[in-house]
Amino acid sequence: MPKKSTNSVWWREYRKKLYKPNVRNMSIGTVLRINFRKTFKEYLENCSFGGIQRIRKRGQSKEQRTMRVLLFCTMLGTIAYYLQNLWFENLARPMIVNMESSTYPISNIEFPAVTLCNFNRISKDSLEKLILE
Repeated sequence: MPKKSTNSVWWREYRKKLYKPNVRNMSIGTVLRINFRKTFKEYLENCSFGGIQRIRKRGQSKEQRTMRVLLFCTMLGTIAYYLQNLWFENLARPMIVNMESSTYPISNIEFPAVTLCNFNRISKDSLEKLILE
């Protein structure tokens, strides 16, 4: 009989050894599923993003684990919502960049799509003095 492991019941390890999967007899889908599970498990063990390690941590009640999963999904949903808004907001107002001529008349550009990049530094104090003169 195999040795007792501290992490699992003896018969789990016995079944793993007895029914060790043979890759030659598996379909591509099964191999991909097994590899995805292994990769995802490794990711959960080593990820430092937002408490993912704690979701998989042993010794937690189902309520704690469920709460962590809900919080994580809420966080991802919030991030997706704001990224979507940011994306569509930027698509609604495209930026026109003209590198051909610095004397291109502004009147030829459609009104709301004007972006001016001024490289001259203007001091607020100097501007106020100029206005007062």
